[in-house]
Amino acid sequence: PNITWLGPIENSKLPEYYNRTRLFIHTSPLDYHPRVIDEAQACGLPVMVFKGRIKSDILPETCGIQLSKQRYSKQISNLLNDHSRLQKMGQNARQHALIHAGPEACMKALETMLIRFESRKTDV
Repeated sequence: PNITWLGPIENSKLPEYYNRTRLFIHTSPLDYHPRVIDEAQACGLPVMVFKGRIKSDILPETCGIQLSKQRYSKQISNLLNDHSRLQKMGQNARQHALIHAGPEACMKALETMLIRFESRKTDV
């Protein structure tokens, strides 16, 4: 109840939709690290996914909920009715996205790769 399925939305309009809602539910059973989870978290939304697909490094329990197929309705309702938890999860989600998917997220790995590349170059 009370869900409106919007269908496909242009990428440029996604932030507007993310910012008009209180949480994001990713229902796909096939994705293991969908970009939409990072996008929703970057907009400060707690994310809900079904158990067994998304690992905790992508969605820590402080940023969202791994839904049970038997209890998902109750889990969603409980979070929506707990405003302080919902707000805290949204803040955590935003921080997680900035650290793990933001513009600086790959800098450490790139720096390590470049150092290794440079050391091999001088060995030749």
